[in-house]
Amino acid sequence: MPAPQSFDPEIPEKKRLAGARWTSRLFRGFHKESLKVLKRSADDETEHPAYRIALLQALVRWHELQAKRRPEPTAHDVDVLIVSDLSLPGGTTASNAADLCALREAGLTVALLHHPSYELDALRGINAKILALAAEDDGVHLVRSRDRVRARLTIVRFPPCMTRLVDQRPEITSDRTVLVVNQAPYYYYGAEPQRRSWRVPEVHEQLTSWLGDHTWFCASPVIADLLATRHADETAAIDISAEYWYDVTDPARWNADALERPRSGPIRIGRHSRDSKLKWPSSPQDLLGCFPASDDFSVTVLGGADTPRRLLGELPANWTVHEFDALPVEEFLAEIDVFVYHLADDGIEAFGRAPMEAMAAGVPCVLDPRLEPTFGDAALYAEPEALEAVVRELVADPEAYAAQANRGLEKVRDSFSGTHLVRQVRSLIAEAAPEARRGLISRLRSRGERAAGR
Repeated sequence: MPAPQSFDPEIPEKKRLAGARWTSRLFRGFHKESLKVLKRSADDETEHPAYRIALLQALVRWHELQAKRRPEPTAHDVDVLIVSDLSLPGGTTASNAADLCALREAGLTVALLHHPSYELDALRGINAKILALAAEDDGVHLVRSRDRVRARLTIVRFPPCMTRLVDQRPEITSDRTVLVVNQAPYYYYGAEPQRRSWRVPEVHEQLTSWLGDHTWFCASPVIADLLATRHADETAAIDISAEYWYDVTDPARWNADALERPRSGPIRIGRHSRDSKLKWPSSPQDLLGCFPASDDFSVTVLGGADTPRRLLGELPANWTVHEFDALPVEEFLAEIDVFVYHLADDGIEAFGRAPMEAMAAGVPCVLDPRLEPTFGDAALYAEPEALEAVVRELVADPEAYAAQANRGLEKVRDSFSGTHLVRQVRSLIAEAAPEARRGLISRLRSRGERAAGR
């Protein structure tokens, strides 16, 4: 992926932002519209001269890239094709990586197609974690825009990447296609929803026009309820499965049984997520209710803390902050006693991968009550004003602490493991397979059983 186009600081900020947006779209695959917009602005003599020069430089770079020799198209025949915005830095990429590992462990071949999100302007290539997994496994295929793909099942994850299709796409034939709805259409749902992420009709229409009939799978009961109550009219004609498409992890990765908790000293609260306003409490009172500024506690944050720093003025002395991906999640979870996670007012969490990973590591979770439909008794729940007391009571009772940790582990093993995902995928492949492929399904199952027995 080329470097972002630079713009002279003398150019008005509004213009710089517009230029960055359209040049990013140009290089990310939305070139038909972007070329028209950029050429029109570059030819406009009323525009700032430095702005016109920057746009022309971007256009020249793009045309130079197009002139380079491209690899010949490749034909891929795989069990599963995963389509997603593979450049994202957070939970969606972690979910795609976990699905990929689980499917490969089961012996299924997988292809990956990066489809950028039109509205996300960051000029990023495929996430390094995804590239590393693909590079070390011959059973994983990276699909390019001119390739052809034959898949038994296509999994599209992250609805915002389907709001507009890139201009050049591979030819895809799939027995079955599903959309994993792992983000709500809006970020906030008060009396009126606020800050749109994607439009239900738009995503359904775009995906249907490209891959045909498909089924939506909600990432959790939270999303299912949201679509049924706040988007009922928009989803009335959409095929939405009654099953959920949960995030998964490998329970063996976390080595929960080897960890001794809680230990003496301050109660160690941990919080892991992107540093987004959506993923922190909205007021100073609620923030300090969840993460007390007391010598009785130490607070460790993985993912950055600019949002609470702006809210509080400065961070409490008992906080330790690590930026996103600054250390392995396993290392972070091994050093905390309780995982605490609360959202902003009216915020929506589609699933909650970070709490799920904490449960897999044997760390009891005290969560926002809005996550209870997803995790049930695998976590404890408290509003900010009551959360400190819940944490103190939990840590003071070793039997209750161990019981809660075990409930979290059981939930992960029963609902959020790769085994659950593979069973779901095999079922969808079997249901959709033409009669001529029934024998192939049998062979896939045998192959998976042999892989599991190794």
